[in-house]
Amino acid sequence: MADALTLEVVIGEGRPAAVFRLSGQDALLGRDEQADLVVDSGTVSGRHGMFHATAAGYTYTDLGSRNGSARARGDGEPEVVVAGQPVALEPGDTLLLGSADAPVRVSVQRGAAAFAGTARATRTIVASAPLADLLRGPRDGLTALA
Repeated sequence: MADALTLEVVIGEGRPAAVFRLSGQDALLGRDEQADLVVDSGTVSGRHGMFHATAAGYTYTDLGSRNGSARARGDGEPEVVVAGQPVALEPGDTLLLGSADAPVRVSVQRGAAAFAGTARATRTIVASAPLADLLRGPRDGLTALA
């Protein structure tokens, strides 16, 4: 099964809005309240993209979102993610979601938890004020850290 990944979500030019840890499960990202990773940004679709755990690691698939997705490897130039075609994710990658002018940035990091004691948690939220406004909470098997 896929190694754990940490996803750091930044909306606009601000500090990280949330940090999620994926531990071998699939996760839907979008604006819809039923998504596993809910991002409250008008440029992100309700069902924007899917993280899928495979034996080789994680992939990301754009689900035909209105404003699209791109992936940048390290310091490289972003490449458009074609809707319906999974792309492999590696630590150091950045996903750019929504508007090209002010994208939501999702940084992919190796799966170490940001806070001691949360690596095995399945529904832990350590919240700051922006987190409550931007993310409505994790679903089964996800950990949200601020």
